[in-house]
Amino acid sequence: MYDALTQLDIKDPENRRKLELFATSERYRIENLLRIIPARTRKITPLRYNEAQIELYRRYRHQRDRRRPVRLVICKGRRAGLSTGVMSLIYDDTTTNPNTKSLIVANEKNPSENVLEMSRVFWQNTPETMTVEGYTFQLRPDLPPEFRNNPPKDKLFFDTPLGSKIYLASSKSLDAYLSFGFQNILATEASRYADGAELFRALQPTLINEAHSALYIESTPNGMDGPGAWFYDQVMTAYKNKASEFGDMELVFIPWHKMRVSFAIPFEDSAKRAAFERSLDPGERDVLRRFPFVSMEQLLWRRTVLRGAGFNQNEELFDQEFPSDLATAFLMSGTSVYARKSIKRMQAHSVRAPIWEGDIYWGKSDEANKHVPIHETVRQPVFMTPHQARENGFASHVNSGRMENLKVYRWPEPGERLLIAADIAGGREDTRDGDFSTICVGVMNPLQRDELIITWRGHCNELLFGEILSALGWALRRQVGEHVSAPLLIPEWTGPGKATCVYIDRHNLYAPVYLYQQPGKKGFPPSQHLGHESNDKTKPFMVGASVRMIDNDLIDIPDERLVIELSSYRQRGNYGGPGDFESAGGKHDDMVSALQILCMHLRLQVATLPGDDEVREISDAVTFEDADDPERWDPFQAGPVGIPGRQREMEENLAEALFWAS
Repeated sequence: MYDALTQLDIKDPENRRKLELFATSERYRIENLLRIIPARTRKITPLRYNEAQIELYRRYRHQRDRRRPVRLVICKGRRAGLSTGVMSLIYDDTTTNPNTKSLIVANEKNPSENVLEMSRVFWQNTPETMTVEGYTFQLRPDLPPEFRNNPPKDKLFFDTPLGSKIYLASSKSLDAYLSFGFQNILATEASRYADGAELFRALQPTLINEAHSALYIESTPNGMDGPGAWFYDQVMTAYKNKASEFGDMELVFIPWHKMRVSFAIPFEDSAKRAAFERSLDPGERDVLRRFPFVSMEQLLWRRTVLRGAGFNQNEELFDQEFPSDLATAFLMSGTSVYARKSIKRMQAHSVRAPIWEGDIYWGKSDEANKHVPIHETVRQPVFMTPHQARENGFASHVNSGRMENLKVYRWPEPGERLLIAADIAGGREDTRDGDFSTICVGVMNPLQRDELIITWRGHCNELLFGEILSALGWALRRQVGEHVSAPLLIPEWTGPGKATCVYIDRHNLYAPVYLYQQPGKKGFPPSQHLGHESNDKTKPFMVGASVRMIDNDLIDIPDERLVIELSSYRQRGNYGGPGDFESAGGKHDDMVSALQILCMHLRLQVATLPGDDEVREISDAVTFEDADDPERWDPFQAGPVGIPGRQREMEENLAEALFWAS
């Protein structure tokens, strides 16, 4: 519509520059043409993009510049202006390109009418024409004669030669549009759809499959279960950069603390600002520790909103309506196994970026390894970044080709006691949401809280995963040295893990590997297979151990992916067996499973007696018979040895040991 502007004979260089921007830049047109009526001022105001809208536009241009269809999932807070930003992009595209059809879908009619109302305001307040150096051209497209310049509430059609149309639908009235073809679709308040999956199965074919098309799925969070489950699934899929049924969706998430101007209330003077700073409560100081860049003006806005009638100091509701991170944004509905306060604490104090990313390799190269027995090459491990791996002739271990599967949050130190827990999947990613194989490496610290220091996640063959586990074990064994027990490898035996455990054992790839011990039998006797087994007796212990360690802040968990999985972990059944626990919305809980194995065995191994020249441990097959033997550890002695300040935890460990040995 505006391409001809660049061909005009404009003498003034500044006018020529502005016209060229007007013809080529959506944001320039939007901010110079469109008007809005903010609820706060109730006055017609030029639309100037705020922080959230600028980020939305950046993601929009990122896909347009690469000639890719725009596919955005927008997880937003209230009053961030993202609905306005999306509608401005749709309106601009519809009024700029002839014969464009756009559709707005909401769960009910009223919300979609509210969104379309923005377009009516845009049109009504756009100047009809503009004149530059004697050239006059039309800015506001004409409406069909039957509208009499008064667009209705349920649609917005433009007359020829533009011929573009914006339609309105609710989830219940969508059938009328299933034969249409749309260039733009906005699914607004998608977390409120009664059945989002079914609705989008019907809606997807109406979206034109071409580069210049756009799909926006936007909403505030509405929990992980019920109507909000579908939107949660879309957000998590986009967050993990996985392809969905709608293509490669990109996540736009704007936490409230990044709205440094829009979500801020200025002080009248510096004295009032200083007085407010002195009055900060513990929760507000915690926000400052977590987000040091947050201003006093933003905290004043937060306090004002929290004390308003809609929230009444309910911080959990505030976290849903104005999320600060994905882990806490979806916590309102359902019953999470892990406490919300624990998830928020980990996000605030534990989550951090890894200090190193890459993977573990072994031998000289993939080609050279073909001629050397595997039990020899895994004993020659080396950590490599993706660039180093390619230079040395190593390929990715995982099906996706990713080479940054191993994340290190700190390297182990000499003398530390390590446990390597692994949850093993079949390695298939050709099915939707195929499970990952995962590794959690933990440090057992007898005098302070335990630590998760290394994680690994990927889709790969079960036997290859056994080689990865073994090579990682040997690499960590070298780092902790020979004066401490070698890192204990604890792979999951159940399901695909059986092949991994047998492969490690038969090819002598690594030792020591945990030998499964039978709970509920006298003496806690060893079984006939390697590895941990998740069953009706061990699963409650795994979950209970991890819950106690997390809720009591007895383990440091820095991996944000793991914390997000923890936030959605639910108990579905009452029995407590392996099938009674899963992640909400059918999302991944593979890293949670590895963490639970780690926590269980950290608690079983906690009875280490430090202080001698060498580390001494209780035998795995501990019994409480022959109590007269002076060499045996007495679980009833007064005061646990070597672990000051952890009396209650030691008592819990004793209760668990008595249960298992009974």
